[in-house]
Amino acid sequence: MIERRANVWILILGLLLLAFAAGRLSTRFDAPATGVDGVNQVSQDQTEWTCSMHPQIRLAEAGDCPICGMELVPVESGEVGGHAEEAERDGGAAAGYACAMNCVPPLPEPGDCPICGMEMVPVGGPGPGVTQSGEESPFFELDRRARDLARLETSPVRRRYLEAEIPLYGRFTVDDNRLADITSWTAGRITRLHVKTEGLRVRRGAPLYDIYSPQLIAAQEELLLGYGGESAREKLRLLGLDAESISGIEEEGSPREVLTIRAPAAGTVLELPVREGDYVREGSLLFRIADLSRLWLWLEVYEADLSLVHEGLTLEYEVEAHPGRSFKATIDYLDPALDPGTRSLGVRAAVDNSAGLLKPEMFAGGTLRSVLRREGGFPLSVPASAPLFTGRRALVYVEAEVGRYEAREVRLGRRAGDYYEVLEGLAEGEAVVIRGAFKIDSSLQIQGRTSMMQPEPDESSVTHGIGAGHHGH
Repeated sequence: MIERRANVWILILGLLLLAFAAGRLSTRFDAPATGVDGVNQVSQDQTEWTCSMHPQIRLAEAGDCPICGMELVPVESGEVGGHAEEAERDGGAAAGYACAMNCVPPLPEPGDCPICGMEMVPVGGPGPGVTQSGEESPFFELDRRARDLARLETSPVRRRYLEAEIPLYGRFTVDDNRLADITSWTAGRITRLHVKTEGLRVRRGAPLYDIYSPQLIAAQEELLLGYGGESAREKLRLLGLDAESISGIEEEGSPREVLTIRAPAAGTVLELPVREGDYVREGSLLFRIADLSRLWLWLEVYEADLSLVHEGLTLEYEVEAHPGRSFKATIDYLDPALDPGTRSLGVRAAVDNSAGLLKPEMFAGGTLRSVLRREGGFPLSVPASAPLFTGRRALVYVEAEVGRYEAREVRLGRRAGDYYEVLEGLAEGEAVVIRGAFKIDSSLQIQGRTSMMQPEPDESSVTHGIGAGHHGH
């Protein structure tokens, strides 16, 4: 019995609280009193309340902004953003009706929001920067409270040292200057290979193969018979014999049927296309040897970055085979033409590989850093948080003086770290909003004024001081 009575009292208390809350909400969102002309208006002897971020909101009682939920502040005579004088001239007429959920800009007629279905609430006269004649001023103003609530911060436009980072990817190749193709100097048969597998390292002067060649035998006989003297020795050298082998033939006094050919350069055997017993013609490829202590790193640079790349830049790169390690190289060559398939330009860096950590055909990813320069030195720049982007447009808010701002379209260049290069639209020394710009822009979109989403003021905003379009959605 006691439990049932307690439940009844709890139900009665809940109904009383619900009725009280409904009364408070009704009072908060009630439109101002209706005048003789049938238009809602605020009595002249009452204090009007407005929102610091949405000055077009004009209500007769204190409360929260129906758009952003911020606490309303009283409108003082002459206060920036309040427009009490304009309201008096208009008889306090409401210029439109806004959705509390901010689904659409204010509309000229009452009713329900076409997006969420909530009842539209009346808003005040022309917003900041819009005159009673409907002409939009390029400037708008915010009082100190509005600036504090938006947490506005500004930064000067000035010339800065900017270093752009260009990500590059490529692969290692053999240094062509350290690559040697060993071919047969004469026709003959390979009787023995001293180096039988690829990948072996050979030193300069080491024996590579033995060859039987009638042409070599005839050249030895010319040398031993004394025909030609020094010219006979030169002929043997041109046929691949080294000075030590020629001297040995002269000491023996008889030609050798099989001669040993030695390596003219040191390196690693990359290719070995012959086998013992093969008959080779003059000029046939026998060995391909490369010095891998120095490699080339070829990278691709796209057209948009070509102006920043030149010889002498230092590249930092990494390879998957050695995670956590960073290497450096210097750009020493740029291809003269773009690759028509990838629309990129090949750039080359010579890489020291004396430790043998890198291999041909390995992939590498690196970063190239290049200093941005313009006529007159370093470029003008703004922090990356200043511009607002939509499509190809970039918009910044310039502080003409404390509390007075202007929306300005600018042309930006490359981003370098935390800054953007400014090409047009700003002058050195001007202050731009770097924090709170999006809140300002959102407020202007509600008013239908020039903003990030609307390059030019909407026609209805010129007539009514509000935006009829559905901007920002």
